[in-house]
Amino acid sequence: MTEFLDKLRDNFQSRFRDYCVPREIVGFVRDPLSTRSEEFSSLVKTTMSSLDEATLQLELIDFQSSSLVRDAFSAHSVEDFWIGCSEEYMGIKKLALYVLTMFPSTYTCLLEMLNLHPDVDAAKAECGRVPNYG
Repeated sequence: MTEFLDKLRDNFQSRFRDYCVPREIVGFVRDPLSTRSEEFSSLVKTTMSSLDEATLQLELIDFQSSSLVRDAFSAHSVEDFWIGCSEEYMGIKKLALYVLTMFPSTYTCLLEMLNLHPDVDAAKAECGRVPNYG
């Protein structure tokens, strides 16, 4: 059993090696108002090279000083906040949506299908390639 778990761990590490997102970025997505802009914009640049570091830093300063952003963040779930985030903060929004949608999941699909089809097999059929665990 130990050998199986070691192989499984190695398999996951090799599969997800290219999908490394620093904790600071994940923390930013969860709570965008507590991140310091100085180091953060350079960290984002290493993760998403398509974003301009200077523009992102200015965007982050405006973003974090906006009372509208603070109000919206406290009034909505993390997902709803980022979906509704103003296009004025396009770089920040692009980063957040990149993190939030990094792993599209059949698990989410299965949960939604279970709401529509109480029968687990019918829900799995609707989602496509959902593994059979039981």
